[in-house]
Order: sequence, then structure tokens, then C-alpha cells
Amino acid sequence: MPQFDPRKAETPKTSHSTVNPQAPKFLDQVANACRLNRFSYRTEQAYVSWAKRFILFHNRRHPNEMGEQEIEAFLTHLARNRGVAASTQNQALNASMTEHWSPSSARLGEEIQAARK
Repeated sequence: MPQFDPRKAETPKTSHSTVNPQAPKFLDQVANACRLNRFSYRTEQAYVSWAKRFILFHNRRHPNEMGEQEIEAFLTHLARNRGVAASTQNQALNASMTEHWSPSSARLGEEIQAARK
């Protein structure tokens, strides 16, 4: 019996999008960027998950509206309130630096000064 591959599954078409019905949703753009960069499927899942957590942390604001300060706030929250390890923060930071999170996030690099555990 063949295994289910979520990357090959079709996404349901919705007509309630007011921005551009042809444009893929943000999380789909992150997943597509991971595929284009030939990341592993597990890395793609992790990056999409970090993008979703980042959006929810900032009350569902679009990442294109946010920048360095919001990324620092999210990473600091992970260390102080969630107690995550530095390597987990690094994974979230790397996910945030993909070109589809925000135009400015791809060039942040060492400028982020988040609290570490």
C-alpha cells in the first residue's frame, strides 16, 4: 500500500481570498521556498511550523509587516518563557531568515540580539 505524501496532496481551493486568489498562502510560500532550496521534508515541516508560531505569537500579523525587532522578541520569548535551548533558537532564527518571511529578514544574520537561555 503506498504511503501518503502530503507534498503531493492537493490543497483545497477557496474563493474567499480577497488579496489575490491566484497567489499561494504565506505558509505555502515558505514550503515552496524550502523545496526550491532542496531542504529535506523534515526541515520544510520545521520551517513552516516556526513560521506559523511566529505569526501566532505576533497576533496573526503578516511577516512582511514585521522586521528585526519582532524576530528578536519572538526568539527572546522562546528563551525566557518557553525555556528552549540555544540550538532551538538557532533553528527558529534560520527559519526566519528564509527569503519568504520578510524582505529584510534574509539579510539580518548576526544583527539579531535575542536573549539566550
